[in-house]
Amino acid sequence: MDRMLGQDQLQNNDRLQNSNDRQPLRPGSSNRPNGQPSQQRPSNNLNKWLVMIVGIMLIIYIYTYFNSTLTSNSPSQVELSYTDFYKQVEQKNVKTATFVGSSEITGHLKAPVKGQTQYHVYQLAYPDQQLPQLLTDNRVVVNVENAPDNSLWINLLI
Repeated sequence: MDRMLGQDQLQNNDRLQNSNDRQPLRPGSSNRPNGQPSQQRPSNNLNKWLVMIVGIMLIIYIYTYFNSTLTSNSPSQVELSYTDFYKQVEQKNVKTATFVGSSEITGHLKAPVKGQTQYHVYQLAYPDQQLPQLLTDNRVVVNVENAPDNSLWINLLI
């Protein structure tokens, strides 16, 4: 029995000691000790700006991707193979040829092919040394353009 009373007293002493460690609450202090104002987490503005910048860049990338895809695959021009293009030049059906970079040729035909007078051809991976002479011999107007740079980073810098 003495043991039970001793344990009860120890538990009561622990409760009293723990309740004394607590700081008193003041009225109107939002249950904060000593009336301290509640500390809110500071909002991280850097993260908000980074998310906004990445979002804008993503929107610009998607716009340029779809814009370049829609303009390059216009249905108003026929896609010719390199062999078909050679045949059209030899038949004197090519009016103009514009070399776009080192990979594409576009231009106009004198007579429609597959219902179109504009054409598009992908050049061979290696340069064709005979093509320029063949074009000039058949009185084709030859133009040269730089390949368009559709790089996202270049567009962002401009």
